[in-house]
Amino acid sequence: MTAAIPQQIELPVLGLRLAAQRWHEGGIPVIALHGWLDNSESFSLLAQHMPTLDLVAVDLAGHGWSAHRAAHASYLIWDDIREILAVADALGWARFGLLGHSRGAIIAALLAAVAPQRVRAVGLIDGLWAQTTSAESAPAQMARSLAMEKRQRPEAVFGSLDEMVTLRQANGFPLSADACRRLMLRNAAQDSDGRWRWRTDPRHKLPSLVMLTPEQQQAFHRSIQVPVELALATEGIALAWPDYAERLLQLPHINWSLHEGGHYLHMEGAHSILGSTYNNFFQRL
Repeated sequence: MTAAIPQQIELPVLGLRLAAQRWHEGGIPVIALHGWLDNSESFSLLAQHMPTLDLVAVDLAGHGWSAHRAAHASYLIWDDIREILAVADALGWARFGLLGHSRGAIIAALLAAVAPQRVRAVGLIDGLWAQTTSAESAPAQMARSLAMEKRQRPEAVFGSLDEMVTLRQANGFPLSADACRRLMLRNAAQDSDGRWRWRTDPRHKLPSLVMLTPEQQQAFHRSIQVPVELALATEGIALAWPDYAERLLQLPHINWSLHEGGHYLHMEGAHSILGSTYNNFFQRL
């Protein structure tokens, strides 16, 4: 299949400029949301196998080429919801689909629960459950986040992009050097002296000031009224949540399947299968 070259676009959203990549303009409207510390390049391989979708993959605030939020603002998972709706408004989309990976999948599920009049359907890639905390633990969680904010380290600089790729591969879910480099090229910037630094807002690495309780998260997921297609990876969150099957039995309205691969299976090996799956999923609707 011939690779489609995306349009590089910017969208004015609630006082911010959000960057995005767009494939197949004029097709079925779908907004793609990447994972934590990733960017819109996460969907570049999938896009080649979704020719009927007008896919707009956004660099969420503080990621990739998008602007950082103001100093007083936060990056909690629900902070993105208002901006995503504003992205749809800027595109002129009254209704649209959502395709999310990891943290982007968590956000997509929340948005589907609260705005069924805007969201037609949701595709989720190895993501659904956010980290939660009990109501009793909320004060300690807030105290921890505030303490970590005071201890933020100076911005890291690197002698080469390869150093950044190596560091990224050593932290988080496994990711091949090729896939990691594609992400890093959009998450890194080179200074005039040749040194490299992260584009990502370092506040994304802080513990969340507030988290949903398990009961709140369950209420959101049970409230989803639109079709949902969830693809899980055998070496992804299925390992992080060993009771995932039992959890999904409580959500019979979510259709799910398990695929061989790691957390980034949509960038490594399974992209053609998942691309065709989600292309057909949104096309049917």
